[in-house]
Amino acid sequence: MATPEVDIHNVMAGGWLPADQSMIRKFIHDLKKKVRENPKPLIPSIQDLKDMVEDPENKMMFANCQLMFTLSPYYSGGEEDQVKTFDEFLKLLNEIMITAPTYTATPSADGPQPTGLIAF
Repeated sequence: MATPEVDIHNVMAGGWLPADQSMIRKFIHDLKKKVRENPKPLIPSIQDLKDMVEDPENKMMFANCQLMFTLSPYYSGGEEDQVKTFDEFLKLLNEIMITAPTYTATPSADGPQPTGLIAF
């Protein structure tokens, strides 16, 4: 049986993110702006992850962490909205961990549908 083709631009990535890529791009854009304008030190758990991945004994883990930002098949947003490095990812994840989730709604024919948290 043949594998059906899937339009990756119209898929709910992870089964819970909005299918509308513009919502994800806006979330990432806004998050990057917030982190850039108000940088914060990494919380202990994020710092521990950074230290583990960047440990010289974990060269393969570090290489894989760098690759995941260039190989993702789900995201084709604008250059300014892409997460490009592991370090940038950690800063964004740090902000997500210390910020309460926001409520968002996706427009639909039946009226706004709750989307919930958009994150990594």
